[in-house]
Order: sequence, then structure tokens, then C-alpha cells
Amino acid sequence: MNIQIRITKQTVKKLEYIMDAARLAGDCQTLKRIAAVLSVIEGFKYSVTASVLKVCDESVRIRVKKFLFRRPAHVPGVPKPRH
Repeated sequence: MNIQIRITKQTVKKLEYIMDAARLAGDCQTLKRIAAVLSVIEGFKYSVTASVLKVCDESVRIRVKKFLFRRPAHVPGVPKPRH
């Protein structure tokens, strides 16, 4: 399946910030999840992304679906804001 996703530059920067924080924290799971989303946004097919990240296609599909319906609300290593 090949889909096209458009997001704002601000969202891309937020995802990159989350990746940097995850990298510093040694959080490989978060790195893979964000990399999967960014890869699909850049136009790579699920199968290619899955192969590079060494996960199954379904994992990539689920991660993209979660991103589309539940945006990342927390950056690893940064306290959650109080409302």
C-alpha cells in the first residue's frame, strides 16, 4: 500500500526533537517508531521502511495509524506539562 501524508514543518520538527531526545535516552523503540512515520511521510513504502528498520510491514502500518489518530503527546526525558 502506498499512501501520501502531509504534515506541517512544525510537526516534522517536533518528531525530530522527539527522535533526538530518544537517541540521547537510548530509547531504540521510540527511534524506530518515529523513523517509521517519517519514512512513510517522505514517501517510502511500508515494505521498504519495514525492511530498513527490521520490523514487519504491519508494525509500520500500525505506527503510522497511531500517529495519524493519536499524535505524540510526550517527549522522552521532558516532564509532561500540567494542565
